[in-house]
Amino acid sequence: MAAGHVRATDAASKAVDAKSLDRNKLTQASFRQESITISPPQFIKIRQLFSAVGVPCQPKDELAKAPLLIAKLRELASKAGGMAPAPELPKLTAIEALEAQSGNAQLLELFNRYDELTAIAKQWVKTADDIKKRHPVWSELINLLEHAKELGPYAELKADADAVRDNRTLLADPDPVRPLLDRASDVLRLALNAKLQGFQNTFAHQQAQLSGDSDWAKLSAAQSGQLTAAHHLEPVKVPDLATPAQLQDALDDCNLQHWISKTQALSSKFESARHAAVTLLKPNVVHVPLPKRTLNNEAELKVWLNEVEQLLAEKLKIGPVAL
Repeated sequence: MAAGHVRATDAASKAVDAKSLDRNKLTQASFRQESITISPPQFIKIRQLFSAVGVPCQPKDELAKAPLLIAKLRELASKAGGMAPAPELPKLTAIEALEAQSGNAQLLELFNRYDELTAIAKQWVKTADDIKKRHPVWSELINLLEHAKELGPYAELKADADAVRDNRTLLADPDPVRPLLDRASDVLRLALNAKLQGFQNTFAHQQAQLSGDSDWAKLSAAQSGQLTAAHHLEPVKVPDLATPAQLQDALDDCNLQHWISKTQALSSKFESARHAAVTLLKPNVVHVPLPKRTLNNEAELKVWLNEVEQLLAEKLKIGPVAL
């Protein structure tokens, strides 16, 4: 066996060498005459293949380590492709050819396929590294597009992203994903900045109205501060949107639609604060909601005004009225 003239397999039909053969299980082992002889130069070349793939192998361990080499090749192949838009997993023709042989025939197959195996192993490592670098950019793009569905450019961006996925061009040169991410980021950054500006403008307008209110002006600094905090009348903190990741965080925290809702809610928040100020200054004040009505002509307007006048007159008998 040590000279390579006899091949042994254990009870599970796995190849074993002289070092690993258990003497207590000799009766369970099978021995066959090797018809193929591997020369010393061939063994050197085979060990070079082991080294190139990343599997340590000492002289005379080649046959015992062959399964580890094959497993390593399969591992490299499994990382050199995957779900779209990554390339498809590589074909395993060479590995399957190795697995179809055993003993010295398998070692000879390793020797004969040295150039092929070293080349594909190197390519698989490079492909896996490229996927690892580019896939996070793809994930950023897909996540950002979730926030762009209501925007005009979404259809074109989605179609371009679908093309990358369908054609599995993640690793194409030039990179098709980074420009898409930049475009999506620009569109969303512009949209989010517009929503932030809209919020700021509305906030400033409402704050100016509240500051000019006669009742609010009568509050002490402590009272106005308490009401401001209680009604969450804080100006928006503009987030940093420089990178796609920062943009994603900002949108996850408050998406475009939520900014619209927050802006629309400002008037009621400031109005609630004003009512609270009136109540604080005049505890017996009566808050009167005016009747809602659609007025189609001057006659209906007069009727509504008369109704409001009567309503307010009745409430004034109770105490101060706040609208």
